[in-house]
This record gives sequence, C-alpha cells and structure tokens, in this order.
Amino acid sequence: MPALTTLQARDYYIINSMAQFLGRKVKTAYDIEVALTFGANEDISKALTIDLGRPDDPNIATNAPIIAIDVLEGTERDRYYEVGSAIIWRHMNFVFYCYPSLNQFSTPSLTAALLLRTYMRDAFGGECIQIMDYSNPGFNPNAPTFCSEVMYIVNVTDPMNRGEKTTLALERHRFDMHVQVKYPVSESLTT
Repeated sequence: MPALTTLQARDYYIINSMAQFLGRKVKTAYDIEVALTFGANEDISKALTIDLGRPDDPNIATNAPIIAIDVLEGTERDRYYEVGSAIIWRHMNFVFYCYPSLNQFSTPSLTAALLLRTYMRDAFGGECIQIMDYSNPGFNPNAPTFCSEVMYIVNVTDPMNRGEKTTLALERHRFDMHVQVKYPVSESLTT
C-alpha cells in the first residue's frame, strides 16, 4: 500500500489540500451559477471565499459568502496498518462553517444558502480527495502535482442549520458540516 511521507502529510498541507478541493468542487460551480444573478431582483453574485477560521473570528461572518475551515482537536490515530509495517492511518476532523451570500437587503440569502448546501453535499459524495504534493520541489500552484495517495472520507454530516438558532442577522441561513478523513502515512517504527 502506498503512503504519504511525513513531509507530504504535514497538517498545513492536508488542510490546504482540503481548501483547494473545495475551490475546485464548490467555489467554481457556485461562482458560475450565482454570477447569473448579477443585476437580477436577488443579486447574490459575489464570489465565494474559502479561508481558515471560526464563527467568532471578526472577518468570517462579515465576509459572506464564505466557507470557513476549522480542524477539531483530539483527532484519533489508528494502529499501524499491519504487523511490521511503518504505515499508520492519521485522521483529521474538519468543520466547515458556511455563510451564504447577502441579498440586496444585506441579509443572508436563502437561495444562496440552498445552492451552497447542494454544492457542499455533492462535493463530499465521493470516497476520496486528492492531496496536493507541496513537498515536490517543482510544485507549481497553477499546475499542481498530486500525491500518489489520497485522503479517504470516513464520515460526513449533512448540512446542519446552526445559524437559525441565533439572534444575529448575519448568521441566518449559516450551516455547518463535519467531515472526517483518514490518510496513510509512512512513519518510523522506532523512536
């Protein structure tokens, strides 16, 4: 079984690979569809942003539409792949805080929220996500190379309406998704 090197499996690289995945699978399709609303009765044509953050960060809710990426603490770690193997499964638990675009009344748009939900749900319908090989000395972000191994989707929650329970207008129609992934890493058997 192929595995990532410890350099390829750096947390920053895994998180950035997830952000790039969302850019390819969600942002591109979402931006194309909402661009058609420019000048319409409900203009929600502002481009989607993907960034690290949490709802309590001041630049998150005020920067809609946005998908804020956070990683939960306490992710598990499996035993070695097999006896004598140096391959171990690492897990990472992502939380995506999704804020829809604002409409012409400067309130979060239900239409934009439903579009964003659809694209988020569709993006995680597969079983794996490619990992960008940032460790490659010739890495070019305009023509990225990918690792031979991928991160496997272990668990995905449906979009959860978190913003409906708050009195903050900017939080209305916000939803969250949790996604757990795992990826094999080749580690040393000795410490």
